[in-house]
Amino acid sequence: MPMPDRFSIDTNILIYSVDADAGERHEQAMALRDDLAERQ
Repeated sequence: MPMPDRFSIDTNILIYSVDADAGERHEQAMALRDDLAERQ
């Protein structure tokens, strides 16, 4: 299924993706962010 041209991402995911002190949330947010970036 193709990705739409636009999509929304919750700001918490963006914050956790750069907050290395967030532990597991940081790891999950980075994985999600990277997955979304690869689909574009």
